[in-house]
Amino acid sequence: MGTTVVISCTNSDDPRMRMKEDVLALLFSRRAKLPVLLMPHIYHAPEEGRFRQKLAAIDGPIVLLSWLNPRPAEWVLRWYGLAGPILALNIAAYENPEACFAAFTESEFAREAPGAPECIPDAEVREIDVDLADRWYPVVDRSRCVNCKQCLQFCLFGVYELDDDGKVFVRNPDNCKPGCPACSRICPRGAIMFPLHEDGAIAGAPGKLMVPDAKAKAMFYERTKRPCPVCGSVYKPGQKRAAGTAVCAECGRPIDGPSAPGQSQQEARNPGDDLDSLIDDLERLR
Repeated sequence: MGTTVVISCTNSDDPRMRMKEDVLALLFSRRAKLPVLLMPHIYHAPEEGRFRQKLAAIDGPIVLLSWLNPRPAEWVLRWYGLAGPILALNIAAYENPEACFAAFTESEFAREAPGAPECIPDAEVREIDVDLADRWYPVVDRSRCVNCKQCLQFCLFGVYELDDDGKVFVRNPDNCKPGCPACSRICPRGAIMFPLHEDGAIAGAPGKLMVPDAKAKAMFYERTKRPCPVCGSVYKPGQKRAAGTAVCAECGRPIDGPSAPGQSQQEARNPGDDLDSLIDDLERLR
């Protein structure tokens, strides 16, 4: 089967965004001679139903145009079970539809992906009349995930489970609490993305990767009650350290002895203050 263009339509009422989608449909169907499938926003669409069935029926390369960063957009489709080649483009990243179309025509993907056997004069399907509720859930980049299970151990809301092969996956996406990106902050590989988050690293923006800081790591060890694998310490509420003492690079907790070169130096304070606040916020969400 030839290449199919999937346009993931905005969940917004902004007429300018709608117009961009319409122009892109015409460009790809008439100039590139490719079938175009306009669909509701793939991130907000339910996992079950005709939207997913139409996507699952695509047997061949996909050009995915959406209002999300390319990495999370692609992995939403992978989550749906699509295994073929995918070129994901963020419509918002281009000044106009022509520039977005040019990004496709000038890509290696366009040169290698097979075209349609005949011209499709108009978009093949248009299904944007369904009012979808906004959703918020993590998208996992399986190419980066090492199955450390820290997200499973950390999450308060039962979003993650293990599949039959013992690999972590998003079982209950709608259990996730809107606005909570905590599991992304503690993932050691930057594999967990929240496409709608304002922080580019958490949203999976090109060239950006979420890297856990000491506060995020400390939050993980406190939430799971696990000892730090580097220094062996266990978080204690109200724990204090004197100025000049060393801080564990893994968990951010004070360790005995003077600071070694390269170890972080912070003002003397209660290292549990911010952590306790973060944990309290998560508990309130639950």
